[in-house]
Amino acid sequence: MPLDRPGGARSRMGADIPRSTLIDWCGQAVATLRPLTDLIRTRVMRLDRLHADDTPIRVLDPERRAAQGKTRGVKEGRIWVYLRDDRPRGGSDPPAATYFFSPDRRGERPQEHLAGYTTKDSVSPPADGWLRGRVSISTGTAVSPTVCS
Repeated sequence: MPLDRPGGARSRMGADIPRSTLIDWCGQAVATLRPLTDLIRTRVMRLDRLHADDTPIRVLDPERRAAQGKTRGVKEGRIWVYLRDDRPRGGSDPPAATYFFSPDRRGERPQEHLAGYTTKDSVSPPADGWLRGRVSISTGTAVSPTVCS
């Protein structure tokens, strides 16, 4: 959620909280939750089958704002999701997902996310097949497209 929303809501109630304080609070929340997110990420990435997808998001870009003379410059970033769910194959672990942000859709982004990931089975890339052939994963991995329904 953009920080202007909670800041504006609190301001209307008479509590004017500086934007820098809201940013500090977000940073503290991220630091507090880091061990949990690291644990989830580790568990998701250790399964033999991994499903991947990316979603475009709008990201504020100060350079575009200055270049185009707009109040808000926007570019397209990506949220990447890596999901494990082995229940259809008889697994007993609960499903889990981990997310990564990237400012673009360059092929090196999933390579960074999947660095150190090894598997005997497969990675299912986004249904548009974009990831296919752009990611090399250690030891015998097959990147096979999967159609989303």
